[in-house]
Amino acid sequence: IAYCVALALATGDVGIRSFTKVPDPAVLNLASKVHVRHNPLYDRDFPRKMAAAVTITFQDGTPMRSAVEFPAGDPENPFAAERLSAKVRSMLVGVMSDEAVETAIQAAKMEAQGPYRDWIGLMQRGSEAVDR
Repeated sequence: IAYCVALALATGDVGIRSFTKVPDPAVLNLASKVHVRHNPLYDRDFPRKMAAAVTITFQDGTPMRSAVEFPAGDPENPFAAERLSAKVRSMLVGVMSDEAVETAIQAAKMEAQGPYRDWIGLMQRGSEAVDR
């Protein structure tokens, strides 16, 4: 968690490709300053809610706090269509065919409208297109 927080602060991105590179020493240094604490109050509503809070304390001692009940991308806090497309594309380009990536994007957009298993079925058909 500490590395992901540091990566987000340093680069603004914690995508899957962020973990395929040798870690930047500056990010590792920042991660060493991240302190993770469990808040038992959040357990009460888990897994219905996946709440989290972050407090950043600046060098002058000024704190900045942000909290969410539902993470970005959750059905209760959905991505905008453009952000969802970009996220799916960033994970699958180079791994699946262009056609399969577009199928996966459409499936991800449907996920909020249909059963989760339908989304998984579309993903499986998309991955089969790569094998052809």
